[in-house]
Amino acid sequence: MSPVPDLRLRERLQHDAVHGAWHDGPRRYLVLRPDSLMGALRLLDAATRETVFDALALSVQRHGGDSLRAYAAGVNGDARALIAATLDSAADLGWGVWSLKQQGAALELTVQHSPFAAGWLAAGSDPHSDGLAVCAPIRGMLAALATALAGVPMQVHELRCAAQGHRECCFVAAPAPAPAAGGKGTPCSVAQRLPGHTQ
Repeated sequence: MSPVPDLRLRERLQHDAVHGAWHDGPRRYLVLRPDSLMGALRLLDAATRETVFDALALSVQRHGGDSLRAYAAGVNGDARALIAATLDSAADLGWGVWSLKQQGAALELTVQHSPFAAGWLAAGSDPHSDGLAVCAPIRGMLAALATALAGVPMQVHELRCAAQGHRECCFVAAPAPAPAAGGKGTPCSVAQRLPGHTQ
């Protein structure tokens, strides 16, 4: 495996005008308005929407995890390089500003300007679907990162979401069940920051 590239993802992305595609090496990327994606989820009934949220998280964990595993192998398991690549790539893809903390065996992620929360709010309002934590793709990517770092399966919960009226979204990844989402819950706890890898 090759090491994590020196260039950031936004610098590696290449536009293929002939095929109408964006690529980072063999990986193709899609530019999509977040309100288009999240607006589709607003149209679903509650049970179907929950299933789709979980499917999105699992799909991102699986496919995003492929890239993370390649990066981890390329840097001989260097956690700092893996975390840095993940945080930088999230910002480069428009997934907001990520800040990661460690508390024991758990990882705590805070995301400012989540496109999924913003897209959900921009897509409209519905009393039957408002108040939800909606950043399932970020759940999936954090699960991939936390599992790669810990070497064991990690569960992720979104504890607070900007779509619920919070200033930021907060996630916890842990090997044991994390606290259930708590609506207007308390801010993410102050924990030891991973040096050099917060934004």
